[in-house]
Amino acid sequence: MTTTADAQTVAERNKAFVEAFQAQIMAENWEEAKKFLHPEVRVHFPIAGASVVPSDPDGVIRMFQDSAQWFTFLKAEPKIWLADENHLFEVVELYFEHTGEFFGVPPTGQRFSINGMGAWRFQDGLIHDHWGQYDMAAIPGKLGLEMPGSLPIPEAG
Repeated sequence: MTTTADAQTVAERNKAFVEAFQAQIMAENWEEAKKFLHPEVRVHFPIAGASVVPSDPDGVIRMFQDSAQWFTFLKAEPKIWLADENHLFEVVELYFEHTGEFFGVPPTGQRFSINGMGAWRFQDGLIHDHWGQYDMAAIPGKLGLEMPGSLPIPEAG
């Protein structure tokens, strides 16, 4: 029988595990980060049309490497987190610096943050699933870019 104290210990371990994974991503220690991923890892992001997110450790690491060409990942600051023996859910603010060309805009060094929610499922002590909903659409505006096809924001009246 799992006690409340045991469950809390496992929940704390899962939170620390995700934080350690994120630290490896921030440090761009790609091979170390890959060690946190289950061989059958799946990433679930709500993308229009077919998913472009790979479902294997090498593909997941490539996804982070691709974004590192544009932005340096500075910090993940959980605002709320809930965890049990096999899951972690977090409301998080992610901090970045614009350090590479993004949509033709050269690096500005501008720092910004976006909010999001992430859910993680663990299997065999590794990250097996990650669901994420992050405010990626806000990034161009935070860099002062107007994206083609964006809708004007109505004025309050």
